[in-house]
Amino acid sequence: MKEQSLDTEPELGRLLEDMVRDGWLLGMNAGLDPAFARMDAVTGVYNQEYFQALTEEAVADHERGRDPRPGDGPERGAIAVLSVRLVDLEGLGWTLGKAGVEDLLNQVARRLEQVLRADDFVGRTRPDTFSLLLRGCPPPMLLAISDRCMEAVARTPFEVQGKEVSPSVLSGAAQWGDDDGGASDILAASWATIGYA
Repeated sequence: MKEQSLDTEPELGRLLEDMVRDGWLLGMNAGLDPAFARMDAVTGVYNQEYFQALTEEAVADHERGRDPRPGDGPERGAIAVLSVRLVDLEGLGWTLGKAGVEDLLNQVARRLEQVLRADDFVGRTRPDTFSLLLRGCPPPMLLAISDRCMEAVARTPFEVQGKEVSPSVLSGAAQWGDDDGGASDILAASWATIGYA
């Protein structure tokens, strides 16, 4: 039998990623593993439903006086949701295709994870939007984190399928206070800042 010398490592990596993604989808649909139901099948960050649950938990913890950051300073109880939207994602789909868009979304998710502090969370809360749940985050810190997100996602091009891709990005945030509504209101308010009514 004639041996062929092929570099199959990248193809095996893609195959493994597809198997994991398909496994997540099967797990969500068949109820095989509840942990899989928390994750976005494309990016591996939290999905909208679980991100919403984490936001509700953060608000409830604050109302019970159990904030994750101790002390009585300005950061105590300051809960914010920062949303980052890839405005031209649909248009990029025409040039990059489905696989290219998924690759871009994965890279965006990884960059946003690098911006997170230890007790922050990131989720994909709309097809073109990632949201960060930030606890113990007063307005000056929120502005700094927002700037770091824009630096990570908007100002440094991504390499997708051998091309440099610089998506158009919007970011916006909403903060929750003691007199505000529930967790769904804060997520919806953050979406409103990036063009979703």
